[in-house]
Amino acid sequence: MSRAFEQASLAGEDSEPSDGVVVGPVEVGEDEEGSVGCTIGAWSGRRRPDSCEGGAGSRQPGHDKLIHALARRRTFFFPVAIIVILLMGRPTWASLAIGLSLVAAGEAVRVWAAGYIRKCVEVTAGGPFGWVRNPLYLGSFLVTLGYCVMAGRPVLAAVVMLIFCVFHVAAVFSEEQYLTCLFGAEFLAYCKAVPRFFPRGVRHRGTERFSARLVFENREHVSVICAAVVAAVFALHILFR
Repeated sequence: MSRAFEQASLAGEDSEPSDGVVVGPVEVGEDEEGSVGCTIGAWSGRRRPDSCEGGAGSRQPGHDKLIHALARRRTFFFPVAIIVILLMGRPTWASLAIGLSLVAAGEAVRVWAAGYIRKCVEVTAGGPFGWVRNPLYLGSFLVTLGYCVMAGRPVLAAVVMLIFCVFHVAAVFSEEQYLTCLFGAEFLAYCKAVPRFFPRGVRHRGTERFSARLVFENREHVSVICAAVVAAVFALHILFR
């Protein structure tokens, strides 16, 4: 962390994220995505605080439990969405080209972010995390939108993207609550400095450096392979229909 960011962390001990109240913890399980520096279930030497535990045994308001449930089940959304898009798609060469450009942009953002994030070890502020707090989800949005465009079915695209937003917005709020519990003032200061999704035009500079090893440790190569397979299936669909 930079000295300025450390000072901001100390100044923000009693403050809350400027983007509003965040609710409900999340359990990511085997999903490789995550918010700023942590996915729950990928603990790397840091003890999981009992006060941050979620689940059926914890005392949560009804809406918190709903958000928690949506966040956990988003891991099932992506493979199901891909299958539905492939089965219902009516691709053309034009839709494939446009969609592929969106997928490539999304994967570039995700690979960039995966090369910086060290989950559950630190509040990552380098690379794309200096522009937005959730670059992995931003990349996933572009990838999913690209798949929908490839399919050439506007109604299907609208439905899939709406469901995507519901699941992933829930995940963002849930993870922010958990990271606030885990990292405290350091994460709150980061929330004040960096927006959730849309860059403000001023980059917050972290001290981390990009690592290709982290890209593979975070399994981002699996997402790249998946994108290539989906594009190939659509191309074959066009050729042999």
